[in-house]
Amino acid sequence: VAAALGYVALTGYDNVEAVQFTDQGHEHYGPGRGRSGIAGLFRFLSSDGQPPGQTDLDGALRGFAARPRSPGLVLLFSDLLDPTGYARALVRLRQQRHEVLLFHVLCPEELRPSVEGDLRLVDRETGEAVEVTLDRRAIDAYHDRLTGWQAEIAGFCRRHGVVYQPLDTARPLPQLLFRDLRERGVLT
Repeated sequence: VAAALGYVALTGYDNVEAVQFTDQGHEHYGPGRGRSGIAGLFRFLSSDGQPPGQTDLDGALRGFAARPRSPGLVLLFSDLLDPTGYARALVRLRQQRHEVLLFHVLCPEELRPSVEGDLRLVDRETGEAVEVTLDRRAIDAYHDRLTGWQAEIAGFCRRHGVVYQPLDTARPLPQLLFRDLRERGVLT
């Protein structure tokens, strides 16, 4: 999604910067502009599949916001599973007059858990494990909490002028780009 939107922006001669925040700091691409920046952006966005580690979203975006830059469109991709929360970070970006599009990244297993029984769940970012027992009732309770959490995030975003886009990683890219984002007026 980031590569596709970056491609659209670069071919439209917009300036594009990309930053990946990790527990070790951040990596940066750009600014790039025009078709000559496409290969560099794609290389930057390529991943070896390793999780970046746990990130302090508020701290990372505080650092991002501290760099002087003109207001622009900020596309933020996050699972929002951060103990510091997301509110201060998003408000800070809006106070700097950035237009913010929040992609809330969730995989199908998070959205629609289908396994039941005694499980050991391991956090890919921290390595921490927790033992759980999942039955239909626990899965239904989880789904209710997830739905409530997403509604809370969507409400916060509406109140603060942030576009909220849940992003199911199993959703086909053309549907997201050519239907969902067009309906929201992000792509025309």
